[in-house]
Parts: sequence; C-alpha cells; structure tokens
Amino acid sequence: MTTLPTRLRVSMGRTERSAGHQRNKTLGIPFAAVISLGLLFGAFAVKSAVEAMVFVTGAFVGAWLIVMLLLELRWTRPKTVSVVANTEGAVFAPPWAALLTMNLVLGLVLLSLAQLWLVPEQWTYLPNYPRSIIVFGPLMGLAVIAEALWRLRRPAGLTLSERGLTGVRAGPQFFLPWAAIGSVSVAEGKKRRLLVLTAADGPGMVAISGGLVGGDVYAVATVINYYLHHPEERGRLSDGLDAVRHVDAEVSAGRFDGT
Repeated sequence: MTTLPTRLRVSMGRTERSAGHQRNKTLGIPFAAVISLGLLFGAFAVKSAVEAMVFVTGAFVGAWLIVMLLLELRWTRPKTVSVVANTEGAVFAPPWAALLTMNLVLGLVLLSLAQLWLVPEQWTYLPNYPRSIIVFGPLMGLAVIAEALWRLRRPAGLTLSERGLTGVRAGPQFFLPWAAIGSVSVAEGKKRRLLVLTAADGPGMVAISGGLVGGDVYAVATVINYYLHHPEERGRLSDGLDAVRHVDAEVSAGRFDGT
C-alpha cells in the first residue's frame, strides 16, 4: 500500500503518550541532533574529501533518525488515528509510503559509499572508525533496502473487514475471524504499548506494537471492540473513515464505553 492514511482527531483514546514515546522526544531527538551537528562541523574540519564524505554520511543518518522519531511522534499522537479507506476494510496504519521512502533514501546514501571501494588507496590509511563506515556502510545500506522491500509482502496495517482482522506489516501475520476474538485490550509495556487480541476459545493471543496500527492504540482498541460487539454494524467497515467516525460519535454520545 502506497496511499498515505488520513489522520482523524477523535474523542476516544488517551490524553497522554506512553513513557517510551516521551523518552524518544526528550532524549532521542536532542541526542541525534547534537551528534548530527557535530559530524557536520567535523566534515568541514577534516582535510581529506573521503573523511568529509564519511562525516556527512554520519550526519545524514542522524538527521534521518530525527525525522523518523518526529514521524512516529506525529502518527502516534493521543486521540488521533491514521486510517486508509479501503473497499475491503478499514486499515489502521502508519504512513508506510513515507517510511518506505525514508528507508530507501537512507539505504541509497549508505550504498553510495561503495564507490570508495574502487579507490582503497584514498582511505586505507584512515583510522578504524571511518574505515569501518566505508567497509560496512554499503552492506548496511543494502540490508536496509532489502528489509524495506521485503516488508511490502505483508498487509500495510491492521485491517478490519466484515470477515475479521488481518495484519500486519513489520509485525505478526494473522487473520482472525470476528468469532475467534474473545477480547481486545491494551498492554502498557516499559517502552511501548501493545494491542492485544485474545482468542475466544483459549489462551492464544496476538500482540501488536501500538506503533504499527497508526495512531492512539487505545482509540484503535475502542473501534475494534465496538465492531466486535456490534456485528450488525460491520457493513460500515467498507469505508474506514465512516467506520471510525461512527464509533467516535457513539462514544461521544455515551452509547458505547469503549469496552
């Protein structure tokens, strides 16, 4: 799926982020910014063009990390869901098109260092750190590209249809008919929230990282619970935006408590 999801503000869900997301914002972004600026200034300080290229590449990786963290903070904002309207169901997903583009660009930048392999005399005298970047950077870039393309074989997000639930890229692969689902809940982990689907006929369950369902995982759980307990309304799932807005209206009116 390459379509960017539509972000909807809803009244259901939580008003605060998980502790893990707070750490990303308060620690990860400033740390990556300092490292990136340091490497960028270092590129101007070195005399070798090869070393400068390595420093600029490192600065780009830091900037890439900042953008990825900002994207994650945006699509997991409390009381917000990211929905792709689909004729086969409502899809809750992060912006996979943007993430794919970011990963491919990162992979290509790292892969570009492979051109230095043709002129080893220009960098074999360098210290271990820049030499290791030149040697292993292109291999890492190739791995990033391969992983990004390999993920495309999975459904882009958590899909709700009249038949059941299907998912999920970068997470567990499953199909659960509505009749097989016993309960839906959210588990608070140390670093992330998990959407937990428990089987109706036993202890089996599926746990999905909240970041893979494109929004406030509590709001997504509320939507799933509504259609789990209101089978007569599942025809709405052919239009993801209408399906979410209907549940939000029911919650706002006090006709559904989310469980």
